[in-house]
Amino acid sequence: MTKFIFDVIEPEEESSEENAEEEDEEAFEENAVEMTDLNEEPEEMDLSKGEEINESSDAPQSYIWINDVVIGGRTESPFTGTMGAHSTAWVAHIDRVRRVLVNRTLDDALENFMEVIAEELESPLRQFSKMLETKHLLRLLDAEKRLMLTRQIIRGLRKNGSPQQTILQWLKILVNDYLTYVNFLPLSTVAGGDPSGHGEGVSRGQINLFEYFSARLAEHESGNNPELLTDIQEERKELSSKNFEGALKNMVTARIKKNVNEKQLNNLRAVVLDNLWTLFAIETLDIFARKDPPKRLTVWIEGINNFLRTIRNAYPYSFNFAGLSQPKNQIAGIKLALKNANISLNSSFGEALTKAIREGSEQEQAQTRDSYDEVARSDLIQGGSGFQATVLLDEEGLIGDIQMQGRTPSPFSGTMGAHSTAWAAHLDAVRNKLIHLTLPQAINLLALESGKLMKDRSLTLAGLVSEKQQYSLIWSYNYLQEQLSTSTDEMQLEEQASFLEGLIADYLTFLNFLPLSTVETGSVPGGRSEGRHRQFLLNYEENGPSIFNSEQQKNPQGTLKHHLLGLYDPGAQNAFPPQIDWREETDFN
Repeated sequence: MTKFIFDVIEPEEESSEENAEEEDEEAFEENAVEMTDLNEEPEEMDLSKGEEINESSDAPQSYIWINDVVIGGRTESPFTGTMGAHSTAWVAHIDRVRRVLVNRTLDDALENFMEVIAEELESPLRQFSKMLETKHLLRLLDAEKRLMLTRQIIRGLRKNGSPQQTILQWLKILVNDYLTYVNFLPLSTVAGGDPSGHGEGVSRGQINLFEYFSARLAEHESGNNPELLTDIQEERKELSSKNFEGALKNMVTARIKKNVNEKQLNNLRAVVLDNLWTLFAIETLDIFARKDPPKRLTVWIEGINNFLRTIRNAYPYSFNFAGLSQPKNQIAGIKLALKNANISLNSSFGEALTKAIREGSEQEQAQTRDSYDEVARSDLIQGGSGFQATVLLDEEGLIGDIQMQGRTPSPFSGTMGAHSTAWAAHLDAVRNKLIHLTLPQAINLLALESGKLMKDRSLTLAGLVSEKQQYSLIWSYNYLQEQLSTSTDEMQLEEQASFLEGLIADYLTFLNFLPLSTVETGSVPGGRSEGRHRQFLLNYEENGPSIFNSEQQKNPQGTLKHHLLGLYDPGAQNAFPPQIDWREETDFN
């Protein structure tokens, strides 16, 4: 499911001398279009070859400018009873699509996306098609036909001069058809792998944060936008001063001041390299190669090359910064991936793989746009700077998915604090309550949940928190109460979706400010450990006990308890209350 955030740019209208000065140069109309299900049938259109563009009117046409793209959910699985495991993280395939579409006119976006599709239709992974099970192969061939048909329909629509809104609707279908095809490619998804994931969500957020600031700095350094520096400096303030964000913040400052420290840069480069290779499930290569052991080395080489091609296009600034066009850095990345997956290669195979990479053709440098606008606001938010909820509707008008990125404001100064219950768990709880409901049903349910949250017992501890947290708590309480008094009965569908997205943010903001929900210090279960626990639980919710390995089958309840408790930080309560005097009690009634 995909949501396009776009503007419709209206053409200038010719005016008489009397009113020429009164007319605006451009009119903007903000819109958002919801993605439909893969099985949705678009309305029939005449696409006969003989039909020509209607040029009866010389009036200039409006055009669509794509500001951002949010893609949620996963396409159907090539397997029965499991979604399988991706060799290259699914989020990287999504970001490759986003990177080629954002900040372009609809026509330019289509031209560039068509090139991506043409490249994937000739994917080197297709050489392994004979290694697929018959059912998987048939699904791949069907996905290929659907992708090519949708591509041909869009070409016909453009030739016939169809309205941009119609073409945009078909672009949504094209995105899903493309991702379905990629999901079905040999080695792209395998029926095995680590069900707990690799913490790729955390790594993706950090990579996209690096992409965002790298692109913004490159544009600033080009001298083409002198006003951009103020925006960069304001966005820089949103970064934490610790860990990855602290290192990124230092790099941004150094590049602005033109005083780059190579040692600090190398430390950041090592983290970026690690994050990139976290998006590669290296254990899937041998799982796939078992089907034809003599091809093991070829499977490894093509699997690695496919990963590098994907991230080169999805994360061009990170790819170049990590030097991944050079074999020595590719080998360093492979070693990281092997270490993270706890895999050891026997010496003969390891030597053969290393030799093949060193003797192979060097990867191309990632290409960045001359305008440095490959990034969008959602890249910044994915890194944790701000919060954004995006509601995606299915073909029946029900909520098919909710993409939530970033974090709501912190109740503390200089730190985001640590959650007692993992932030991802709160997001999953909201998503699970609201999916498969109509927009009015979801708004009403979340309003009821908000009312309950505003009577939470933890509010009795408000006198124990800092004055800033008290202020934040009162402010968010009052704002949430104000939102709950808003009537949505007369709202159009798009307005209801926008209201629900805002209500989700307001609900989570208030929850984040509650005493003990977030503490100023703590060990926090977060990062990749949290991601692995969460992924395991999500996999269990979707596929049930079939995900347990032989050892886990001996104690399934213990296994689930282990992963559930992995989303809880018992140390948070030891950091509460903060070392301050009792504050005046706040009456929330």
